[in-house]
Amino acid sequence: VFFFLYTAFAAKKIKNTSAAKKLARKEVKGATVTEVDKEYEKGVLVYEVTMEKGQKEYKLTYRASDSKLIAYEWEIESWYIKKGKGKLIGTSKCKKLAKKQVSGGTVKSVARKRSDGIDVYKVKMQKGSKNYELTFHARTGKLLEYEWELKDKGSKSKYISEKKAKQIALE
Repeated sequence: VFFFLYTAFAAKKIKNTSAAKKLARKEVKGATVTEVDKEYEKGVLVYEVTMEKGQKEYKLTYRASDSKLIAYEWEIESWYIKKGKGKLIGTSKCKKLAKKQVSGGTVKSVARKRSDGIDVYKVKMQKGSKNYELTFHARTGKLLEYEWELKDKGSKSKYISEKKAKQIALE
């Protein structure tokens, strides 16, 4: 039984870039992987997979220890976005659009900005264990960027202090 449990747990780890690519391709079917980075974020080994499909670029971040998708984002490539004409859609309309995208989410902030010569609304939201950031075209209301990541539950580091390490070494 122990061997079986160990094997099942070990199978969930991401051991190389090929495994990360495979997971990402399952998440975004039909996309082309353009880059895979293996790095440490807040002391945790992660794989960040960048992909393209149609007009969108995707970035998926997986925790290596358990293959958990911890961040997901996509954005429409800037050269596909038109400036748009007419009035701004307004923050209340933007909030409604955001709530349609993240059903049951709570809007934390809405800010109008300029990005690549285009007026946009950046909306920050929360729902469950995720923080969201959505970017809408301020004139057309089109969703241009979508991102979520797991909330940071504080840095409960598994590392000990230098003082504690010296104490252990001396003992």
